[in-house]
Amino acid sequence: MRGDGALGRAVREAIDRALARHAGDYDQLTRVRSRRSGRVVFIELALRFDPGLSIAEVNRRIDRLKQSLAREIEYSEISVLALAGTG
Repeated sequence: MRGDGALGRAVREAIDRALARHAGDYDQLTRVRSRRSGRVVFIELALRFDPGLSIAEVNRRIDRLKQSLAREIEYSEISVLALAGTG
């Protein structure tokens, strides 16, 4: 079995791959947090979106990213905080 450091690195690499695949869907990544509890990996992302997008479009983009992450990381709970503007 791999150590915690290797597991953390594998999770971060999976998150990075998913974010790269969806790079055009958001303007800026402001925070990534992850932790493991048993078999479940909890992932929290804070992403800044173009304020001109509708809420429905932001939700579609978030859903696509979450689905992509769920395929990368089995037993994951993913939350995304959507931020508007450039601030």
